[in-house]
Amino acid sequence: MTAGRRSLRRPTIDSLPGWLFGVVVAAAGPLLLLHYGRYHWFHRDDWAFITESAGGGWLRYTHEPFSGAHWVAVPRAIYHALWNLVGITSYLPYQAVLVSLHLGLAVALHRVMRRSAVQPWLAFAAAGLFLIAGPGTTTTAWAFLMGIVGSMAFGMTHVLLASHDGPWSRRDSVGLASGLLALVFSGVGVTTAVAVVVAVLIRRGWRMAALHGGPLALVYGTWALVAGASTSGAGGRPNVGVLLAWMRESAIGTLLAIGRWSPVAW
Repeated sequence: MTAGRRSLRRPTIDSLPGWLFGVVVAAAGPLLLLHYGRYHWFHRDDWAFITESAGGGWLRYTHEPFSGAHWVAVPRAIYHALWNLVGITSYLPYQAVLVSLHLGLAVALHRVMRRSAVQPWLAFAAAGLFLIAGPGTTTTAWAFLMGIVGSMAFGMTHVLLASHDGPWSRRDSVGLASGLLALVFSGVGVTTAVAVVVAVLIRRGWRMAALHGGPLALVYGTWALVAGASTSGAGGRPNVGVLLAWMRESAIGTLLAIGRWSPVAW
């Protein structure tokens, strides 16, 4: 091996933020599981999936929407598998799935920032804070939220794999599979699918955007028709006023979570 090739593998000052981020990712798993998550136990919506599994009716629920329009087939399958393996003797295995997805999302977020020419130290700081100290601590400790986190993790992976030049390749196929997984983790997968279509449209044109978005729209649309997702919620279809109020509260809540203090949020 030549000296030049050896130097490519040797950490440099420019690669230091990336190496440090890898260390933070490795340390974050035990921190989130054994520190932040140690007080948590099954509660609220956890029991919806647990009772489905305990009643033996898990399979027939896989296509049914949850809370109106969430297709949560994969989380239901994970809960069913863990119910049969460990029951409810420990919450840790359920949390471990969520933490793994959270770590994957943080890595994907870091890669998206670096690919978008964000400076290495800024990408390290932003992704590192999101990893271990971001707003919404229950997101990394309440196992039920594996649906939302899973959709974001696989959706972000789809963005990474689809954002390249050239014709369709194996990378695009894997990305499309990731997009499908995002859809069946939760309804957030619909939002990530739209993000992928917009990103691909800007970089690769409408044909590639259609190839990435079309199959996902067909799959989700078919499921929505079969499952009646648009009208299955307890409150029925929301009107425009309810939708606008929800958007306003979501925006305010997001800024308050980031700012932590009302003046900063404003």
